[in-house]
Amino acid sequence: MSTNEATTEQPVVESSGSTGKLIKIGGLLAVVLGLQVIVVWWLLSRPTVPATELTPGEEIENAISTEDTVGGVSSVTDKEVEIDTFNCTNTSAIDEGVVHVSFHLSATTNPSNEVDFQLAVTNTAERRVKEAVERVARNAPYEDLKDPNLNSIRRQLKDEINKVLRKSYVNEVQITEFKIIEQ
Repeated sequence: MSTNEATTEQPVVESSGSTGKLIKIGGLLAVVLGLQVIVVWWLLSRPTVPATELTPGEEIENAISTEDTVGGVSSVTDKEVEIDTFNCTNTSAIDEGVVHVSFHLSATTNPSNEVDFQLAVTNTAERRVKEAVERVARNAPYEDLKDPNLNSIRRQLKDEINKVLRKSYVNEVQITEFKIIEQ
């Protein structure tokens, strides 16, 4: 019987020791949160300083480029340059199927870059530009192809064309006659 009596007894837990631990943990948590608030306040209150000073020519160029855009959209002063019509097959957009993508592509550029951009797209880097455009269309996810505004594809096309040409010629990309056929 002595074994049964020993197993039924439960040790008494002192609540003052666990309360002390909770107070210490709460205090530590309050200190960490306070430090985080101070660091965030310090980071957000610092004045922003440009990494490099702009030359007078760059300041004028920035003023012109900000005047030419309204809400991030190219303005009327930008020149539109036709690139080409594209027909691609996208095998990665849907499982067990193929998506045929067809569209006409043009881009807007600053009037000062129009001649250089036209020359680059039609002669100098024509194949590389077409390859970059087809690569974007072939690798686009199905959700991007079904987007009514094609925002993601437009952004990728703009970035890829500018990367191929090694200069920021393209301000905005226009996609017209866009068709997808699933098979």
